[in-house]
Amino acid sequence: MSKNVLVPPKTWLQWLTDEAEINDGFYQHFFKLAIDQFKFPSFWLQRLKWEYKQSFINQKIYDEDGDLSLKKVKTIRNLCEHAMASCGNQTLGSFAKKDYKENSNFSCSENEIMFTQYEGASSLWRFYIFLENRILEYCIQKNKKRKHSEELSNYKELKESIKKIENLYLRQIKVPLFNVLDVYNEFSKWQTFLYGKIKYQTKYQYRGIKKYLKEIKQNEIKLIQERNQSILRLSKLWLVYITSRILKNDCCFQIVSLFERAINVCYKSEFLWLNYVEFVLKSKLMSAPFVCQRSMKHSLIVGN
Repeated sequence: MSKNVLVPPKTWLQWLTDEAEINDGFYQHFFKLAIDQFKFPSFWLQRLKWEYKQSFINQKIYDEDGDLSLKKVKTIRNLCEHAMASCGNQTLGSFAKKDYKENSNFSCSENEIMFTQYEGASSLWRFYIFLENRILEYCIQKNKKRKHSEELSNYKELKESIKKIENLYLRQIKVPLFNVLDVYNEFSKWQTFLYGKIKYQTKYQYRGIKKYLKEIKQNEIKLIQERNQSILRLSKLWLVYITSRILKNDCCFQIVSLFERAINVCYKSEFLWLNYVEFVLKSKLMSAPFVCQRSMKHSLIVGN
């Protein structure tokens, strides 16, 4: 049934939570169906935690010799990259952080679901960096056990792991998440520890995000203030916001991210879906057929 109708995010979350606990082999199937309907960060965060439990906690990521399985490391990294591509760019400025904390009970009502996705997007990045730090810890421990003759190749592995974490921080600072200041401060300390200073590229990217957050601040605050309004009212607010960013010539990727945030909350809004479809068709995006297919399900909703 979920292949033919649009199931609300709160229903998907409950189903995924149940399947993760039961672990009867259907979890990945339910996850695929969920992300086919919504680019919702909490879906991906739960999937990554489930994969981490299956691999690291259950020791399946190590081979018979006790070394990390490169194949399994690649699998979980690819999963993280898919999560980033899907919804790691969800936007929220630091001005909403306090209000988010007051509404982060994950009850997932239609008007509160916007807050869960904000934390989810930030948590996706934190999880990815956490994962890479685990791999780095392994490389450090492995390096201590090697003989002197093997140190050169092992040092290269260690250096690559550090570079991977640095690149993740740099990518995250480009994303206007609610905790961007915290990420910048954390990364600054990290760079200072390694290089003795903060690199210019880091400062430059952070200034760009600060400027963007300043531009969208009023729209984001308006959405927060009106969060208890009807879906019709929220849909109109979202459309005003999105239209303003289109007029500002934001990249298509960022506009799509805004539409996905709006759909996560206002999935029943016909005119919001129509505007989304119109945008992806005019922009000739590869995701256009997928968006059109999802829009056809909006009137066949279960789980209300």
